[in-house]
Amino acid sequence: NDVLVGNLRFAADALAKELGISPTRLTQILNLLNLAPEIRRYVLAMQATVKRSSITESHLRRIARSRDHKLQLAAFDGLRLQSESS
Repeated sequence: NDVLVGNLRFAADALAKELGISPTRLTQILNLLNLAPEIRRYVLAMQATVKRSSITESHLRRIARSRDHKLQLAAFDGLRLQSESS
C-alpha cells in the first residue's frame, strides 16, 4: 500500500512538472472533479464575463471538499443565490 501511494505521488509530481504547475495546484484542480455533476455542468455553462464572477474557484474548491453531493448542491445553491443578489 505504501509503495502504491509512493508511486502515485511520484506520478502526480511528474505530471505537475510536465504541466508546469506545482503538485499542490494539480491536486486543487483534480479535486474539482469531486464536484457534483450538476455543479460541474453549471460551471461549464457559465458565460465568460469581463467582471469577476462572484462564484470563484476558491468557493468551488471549498464545496468540493465534501464528498456528499447533496451537501455540495446545498452549498452551491446558497452561493448562487448570494451571487444573483449581488
